[in-house]
Formats: sequence, structure tokens, C-alpha cells
Amino acid sequence: MHGLKFAGSIVHGLDEDANLIDKSASMALMKWSSVLRVPLMADDVRSETEATRLAELGISWAQGPHFGSAVSADEIRALLSER
Repeated sequence: MHGLKFAGSIVHGLDEDANLIDKSASMALMKWSSVLRVPLMADDVRSETEATRLAELGISWAQGPHFGSAVSADEIRALLSER
């Protein structure tokens, strides 16, 4: 295994409006996963609260609407060619 990716309800369980059971389950799963000593990633991060809590839990990579919308390969090529 090269890494572990969290998505959906696990990530959203860290948001400030999530219920206590979801928050506890999300935090426990992520803390337990850290013992695997592989990179931990999160997908579909929607808020600053989720991003902050993920960082506090040692999640080293994250993506989702909070950071910006998805970009196609052609758009990336165009951006790189401008430099």
C-alpha cells in the first residue's frame, strides 16, 4: 500500500456542523490510520474547517472544492505554456 485516501462522509464528518458521532468516527479512523505510516490523503474537502482538522490529524494531501475546481489536462498545458 502506498497511501490511504479518505473521501465523502469520513471527510465531511470533520465539518463544524457534523454531528458528534460522525466527528468522533472520522477522527478515530484517521488517527488509527496514522499507525500505517503511509501518506494519508483526503478527497472532496469542502470547507476551511475540514481542511484545518485534516491538517491537525496529519493528512498530508487534500483536494476538493475548498481548494478550487478541477482542471483538465488541456487547461494545465495552457497554463504551463504561458510561463
